[in-house]
Amino acid sequence: MEGDDRSRLVEPTRSETGLDTKIALVRLGHLLALTAVLLHVASCSSIGPGSVRRDRIDYIGAVADSWKQQTLLNIVRLRYGDAPVFLDVSSLISSTPSRTR
Repeated sequence: MEGDDRSRLVEPTRSETGLDTKIALVRLGHLLALTAVLLHVASCSSIGPGSVRRDRIDYIGAVADSWKQQTLLNIVRLRYGDAPVFLDVSSLISSTPSRTR
């Protein structure tokens, strides 16, 4: 009987390998489900009240940078005798058609 125990430890039977495969598939399924849930939760964390404040500050900064660049360009245009061009961001936003899905 001792020889049988050693051979069983070295070489698994077909039923044991099938069980191992089933366990591996179940673990893989759980891992994929957990990954999907974590990705969903992580993607929703950027939406909400906190993002409004952050996005508003970024928007205001972008508008201010655009205004500074436009002013500098108009100063250069005036220096070389060209007509300055003033374009307000709100006029761009109001003239842009909105797309709905």
